[in-house]
Amino acid sequence: MRVVVSAIAALGLVALAPTGLFAQDMATICSNMTDVEVGSWATYEVDAEGQQGTMRFALLPEGAAGGEGQWFELSMNVNNQDMVLQLLVASWPFAPDDVQGVVIKQGGQPAMRLPDTMLGMMRGQMDLPISGMSESCAASSFLGMETVTVPAGTFEAYHIRPADQDMGEGDVWVSPDAPFGLLKGEGDDGSMTLIESGTGATSMITETPQDMPGMPGMGGP
Repeated sequence: MRVVVSAIAALGLVALAPTGLFAQDMATICSNMTDVEVGSWATYEVDAEGQQGTMRFALLPEGAAGGEGQWFELSMNVNNQDMVLQLLVASWPFAPDDVQGVVIKQGGQPAMRLPDTMLGMMRGQMDLPISGMSESCAASSFLGMETVTVPAGTFEAYHIRPADQDMGEGDVWVSPDAPFGLLKGEGDDGSMTLIESGTGATSMITETPQDMPGMPGMGGP
């Protein structure tokens, strides 16, 4: 779904923390990445090209498949369709080569764990702006500090315009006081707005994942 791509791209840009609240140059704003604490979660309302619903980012101490490390979880309900994706990574932020395990659950279907053979192929196809967030942020334009009110609260925010507008013109508002940084994003292809956030996140997948059938060399993290 395009909304997922848009959300991950926005996350890749804005998961950054400024070093000073009133800094006004991109080098300063982008000098440090957000130190997302394990257990943090953030839920967004999304509206993009006729796709409406909610999306939740979380950094888990343990995913549905277990394994040492942290699990980045993306869960969504868009147009009444549910999906949960969990990626086992060493730490946040991460690059495609850092992904050591994948679990996916769609709707009422059983949760599935990708075998190692498929994971190897998937890494090469992953387009994760998270890994290039510093460069993406540094190339963007800082438009000023603003007081932004979203359903999750009121924040002092950096108003940023990404340099890469391939998905349409758009702006984002970010704050180091919000998990994952993003408060809201607005553009030609839709919007994302932070509606809730907190700590103590646990896996949205409560069952033990099955090995994906029909694939040789199945393995799990």
